[in-house]
Amino acid sequence: MSYSGDFSPVIKRRLEEPEDIKPNIRPRIGSPQSSQSPSAGTQRPTAQHPTLPPANNQPATEAAVDNLFPAENHNELYYEDGNLILVTKDSPDGTRGAIFRVFKSQLRKQSIPLADLVDAAVHGGELFEGLPVVRMEDSTTELANLLHILWSPPPHDPSYDLLLSVLKISNKYKVDDVYQWCTRLLSEKIPITWEMFREDPSLDVFDNNVAPSQLLKASKGLNLRQFYGIAAYKLSTINWVDQPKGVRQHMIDGVSWETIVVGREELIRRILRYLYTDSLLNQTACPVGNAEQCHLPTDTGRWAHSRNESIINDPLGWTVGRMNDPYANYCTVCKWTLRRRLETFGKTLFQDLADIFEMPEEPQE
Repeated sequence: MSYSGDFSPVIKRRLEEPEDIKPNIRPRIGSPQSSQSPSAGTQRPTAQHPTLPPANNQPATEAAVDNLFPAENHNELYYEDGNLILVTKDSPDGTRGAIFRVFKSQLRKQSIPLADLVDAAVHGGELFEGLPVVRMEDSTTELANLLHILWSPPPHDPSYDLLLSVLKISNKYKVDDVYQWCTRLLSEKIPITWEMFREDPSLDVFDNNVAPSQLLKASKGLNLRQFYGIAAYKLSTINWVDQPKGVRQHMIDGVSWETIVVGREELIRRILRYLYTDSLLNQTACPVGNAEQCHLPTDTGRWAHSRNESIINDPLGWTVGRMNDPYANYCTVCKWTLRRRLETFGKTLFQDLADIFEMPEEPQE
């Protein structure tokens, strides 16, 4: 979801500061009066509130237009009767900075950090045309995404990129209900349980090879353990050396590839151990005596499995594939037993993903 397009002209006329009028816009998700704490599994680490750059101890004065506004008005979030200016800078990804004209009262009630930003701007900050100015460190896209979610009906099926963008900025400003909305919808899109993965092991929700890297870094920074393991696993299945240079750079920035490779080797090691130590797989005859119906694998068969490229390239996907195997040469008892053991084995592997890929422990407060 993107909020780009032709911008309106730069501010052309002075406006007297209007009264703090509540705009005719939809309320944010949830009730502002009854914000709930994050649910179990989504508790965020504490962080310092974002603050404005330190004042220069000079009286608030109106800055020159050329110095304060190299950007243009945002095409959707610039209200002529707004009484607060938010300014974003150009981003490294090429997104231009923008000017947002919004309402102090609406922004104040979203969270304490946002209220602090507004108050700091009102008391001694920069002014333009009589309006306080807040210089934001967020990208234009991130800020626009958050404000749209707060003040418009939420999209029915938000994109993965939108959710990840809003997740990070809502955590930064402690907008709890939006943060929980993002984690809930991400949990519906991304397999965070063995049962979800078993239904669709393709992981097509990551529609490009940079997406799992972005989720890995976000989940590590926000201590979202439920997303870390599957993001790391997806990265481990990508042959990143064959990726275009620009994509490869985005994939590896901020990611420990030693951890990713070692984690994948540990998954493979566990599967090979299972192949060679499972009591049923190591039987030379059917344990229930159905010799005519049941042909258990020989040592040669197990060796062939261990050389299977699927185990090396997609260990969990191989496990799901073995569960769906018809086992035509096995009796009913052995088929049921093998599938039950594979189910238990696969579920354990999935639950251990965060540990296998060495997710850092949550810092102690």
